Amino acid sequence: MRRKRFPYIFVILLSVTAIAVTPAGRNLSVVDKPEDADTLPKALWKIQKTAPVVVADLDSSALDLHFPENIKQQVEYNDSLNVYIIGSKIGDSYLNTPILMTPEEYLRWSERKERERFFRQKDAENVANKGKEKFNFADMHFDLGPAERFSALAVCVSRRKVRQS
Repeated sequence: MRRKRFPYIFVILLSVTAIAVTPAGRNLSVVDKPEDADTLPKALWKIQKTAPVVVADLDSSALDLHFPENIKQQVEYNDSLNVYIIGSKIGDSYLNTPILMTPEEYLRWSERKERERFFRQKDAENVANKGKEKFNFADMHFDLGPAERFSALAVCVSRRKVRQS
């Protein structure tokens, strides 16, 4: 009878040992894979896509890539479809699939691009002229708020006194 119980006792002892050795919360049915072994840390700067997929990709201002001189971003209007076709071209052929915009979308997009270009140009001009103006004591203006009324009144009173004497 002892020999009949031995396999059962052996299986129970082996199961208890396996459970005791296994760390708590570990799933035995899944093969362990290091989750972060292949991943890279997050990039500090946005990396520009080489091919725009949506309209937002056209507005990306990545710091890492500049288009070569032979690649031009061109806009063409197709009057039969009533759409604007925006894409990067090398010569007469598109580098990737162009993006299609309705006239309303193109108007909003082009206005935003021109506004950004205008303010970048004005900012560059201000930076270029920053150190060229000279300091003049006569151009000093102070904002005294409500006290300006009293200072103007005091100036008028002092002028009257000078005239009277």
